[in-house]
Amino acid sequence: MRRMLRVVDDCVRLSSSDNVPNETLDYCILRLEALERSVQRARGTVVDDRTYDDLNELLKGLIEEFHKGKHDNIAEYSAIGDDQIDNFVRQEISSNHRIGPNAVRARLFSHQHRIQRWRGRESMLRVDPGGAALRTAPSMQRKTYSVAGPNSLWHIDGNHTLVRWKMVIHGGIDGFSRLIVFLHASNNNRKETVFEHFVTATTLCGIPSRIRVDHGGGNNDICDAMELLRGPNRGSAIRGRSVHNQRIERNWVLHLWNGATHIFYDLFHFMEQSHHLDVDNHTHMWALHYIFLPRLNAELKGFVDQWNNHGLRTEGHQTPMQLFVGHALELSNARLTAMEDIFRSTDTQAVLFDGEEWDDQGIVAVDELWCPLEEEAVQRLRESINPLSENDQLGISS
Repeated sequence: MRRMLRVVDDCVRLSSSDNVPNETLDYCILRLEALERSVQRARGTVVDDRTYDDLNELLKGLIEEFHKGKHDNIAEYSAIGDDQIDNFVRQEISSNHRIGPNAVRARLFSHQHRIQRWRGRESMLRVDPGGAALRTAPSMQRKTYSVAGPNSLWHIDGNHTLVRWKMVIHGGIDGFSRLIVFLHASNNNRKETVFEHFVTATTLCGIPSRIRVDHGGGNNDICDAMELLRGPNRGSAIRGRSVHNQRIERNWVLHLWNGATHIFYDLFHFMEQSHHLDVDNHTHMWALHYIFLPRLNAELKGFVDQWNNHGLRTEGHQTPMQLFVGHALELSNARLTAMEDIFRSTDTQAVLFDGEEWDDQGIVAVDELWCPLEEEAVQRLRESINPLSENDQLGISS
């Protein structure tokens, strides 16, 4: 048994790097196959039938993984050159030097290109060697988190990083898989806006069994809908302090800031300090929203695609999308409330609120901006200026 563990440990250690030659994989396969034959000879003498079945399953699984690794080396990685990777990295970090090599790999993957981790790291070093210092952060001690499966619990919250400029980001994340189910920037913080994003997410991912939100009044409608759909007195809508909304608060603090919002935060402050933007001027603020709300939402969409397709170290480098879909399929026949709307036909629109008035106390007020232009002028503006047109100056032109 000690010999078997030593052989397995040696093979795992030899194959643990990103760039493993096929010769090394062949060597590991030969050692594991020899060990498999030894276990077969020991069956019925040193090893009983039950132990043999467990060991045989383990070794066959390892051999299969090493064969798959050889196939990955040949077929699964994209035949993309270093120059192409470097150009993509330059494009991605031109406005954001905080994203790291794993984020770049995930964004490449969302464009149908799969590269090895070592190639991503080397490209980042070639293109942006100084950016590594910006991405250095102290490690955090995490609490143990456990829920039954996908859609068991959604964490929903609003991000007010850009509220000074009357922009609010609303987001939801599946607690089990860490899949971002919605993330959108709006020009208001009304409960109807939050509810609209929630309903849109349920049409794509199904209705969760429970949600966790803070005490903000903007969450009243979704809490009412969850109590109506899933029933009262079962924790259908868990309300508590925002700092306890662990899954999404961590995403706000570490990932969303580095991946998207700090770009606009720094940019808007720069515009104010250079006297190009007056937050008390209604026309300035309307123009800011016309140009930058679409750009912010495009950046958020890129962040969502990156996040949902990046490997999680604590989950064997499976992506949030793989975790959500894979475990949903595994639990498809389970009697779980969370699985009902994924595999059984339901009318999601039935959750729409019937119009009962709620107390708006607790809502962070963000007034919508009325348009200072006539309808004809707005049409001409849309024809002449596309907010999403490519611009090397982040949407600012002299």
